[in-house]
Amino acid sequence: LPDGLRWLKRYNLKLDPVMVKGIIGKINVHLMATFRQRCVITTILLLSYVLIGSLVAYCLISDDPYQYYIVHNRVKEYVENGKSKELESYLSLPIRGFVKPIINTRTTRNVSQTTIFVITPTYQRVTQKLELTSLCHTFSLVDNIIWILVEDSKHKTNLVLDLLLECAVRSVHLNVETPPEMKHKWWHWSTGLHHRGINQRNAGILWLRENYSLKNSNGVVYFADDDNRYGLKLFDAMRKTERVSIWPVGFILGLTYEGPICRNNSIIFWRQWKSSFSPYREFPIDMAGFAVHLSQFFKHPNALFDSSVGLGQLETEFILQFISHRKEAECRGSEKEVFVWHIKTTPPDLQRESKALPKYKLQT
Repeated sequence: LPDGLRWLKRYNLKLDPVMVKGIIGKINVHLMATFRQRCVITTILLLSYVLIGSLVAYCLISDDPYQYYIVHNRVKEYVENGKSKELESYLSLPIRGFVKPIINTRTTRNVSQTTIFVITPTYQRVTQKLELTSLCHTFSLVDNIIWILVEDSKHKTNLVLDLLLECAVRSVHLNVETPPEMKHKWWHWSTGLHHRGINQRNAGILWLRENYSLKNSNGVVYFADDDNRYGLKLFDAMRKTERVSIWPVGFILGLTYEGPICRNNSIIFWRQWKSSFSPYREFPIDMAGFAVHLSQFFKHPNALFDSSVGLGQLETEFILQFISHRKEAECRGSEKEVFVWHIKTTPPDLQRESKALPKYKLQT
């Protein structure tokens, strides 16, 4: 408006009072209308904020009547049926506000007096420490376990010794070297000669016979290779072994799993690879698919692994030293899942290692 007055004065234009009044009146009406719209919009926004804040406060602070109705009936049901543990666990859950994330922890671990003796043969290679570290972490989650680690070497290596000192598992460190004439070669695959790890597994069995007896033989012996992966449910299942227990093993010979299908500790059927060298094995399972009660090694003092058996018969011939037929085996697996997997770690590509600078080597 001042700019307009200056413009009129500059060009000596006369102002009509009536026209000026009309212009000012229209400007006032426009300003008042804009002000009313702003007031209405501001009021609506304030009411919206108040409503949303009230709903949030109601969810966070006040009790939900419908939720209270559900909680009341659930508590009443537990009290009437005498379910004190269920009531305690239910009341510990938050019943209002944001629900806390569920953190699954294995707090109720089944502590058993049955000791699990795990015999693991190992040999020096690039991925040896990687494999043994993985086993150490798995066994550290298992109660009452003794890890018997047997090296295929003349002397005990510092790599394995240091790893066992840092591992939170009770362990026994042994070593026995496989004779050169018994070492596995690539051309032995088709003939079945010279199975791997036989001397080391037998050394673990002999150590058990020397340090335990039939009177204190409340334990289970399991042969765990260092290139497999093991679930915690496997160890809970094998503790129930009375003589020889069996279960399926995953990823065997191009199959998703091989071994017995168990239901109520009985065998429904067997799943195996019909191979040319052993089409009708009595026990078509892998070394990781069975466990033997410690007392059986004293009742059968000559039971050991035999290196002269054919390809695919090593596990079968060993188990037949304790039981005479597959019907006598205890099927401790599950019909829904597998507890152990036969996995071999792919050796890393180290072609550029010779070109690395500086020439400083770490223990891998």
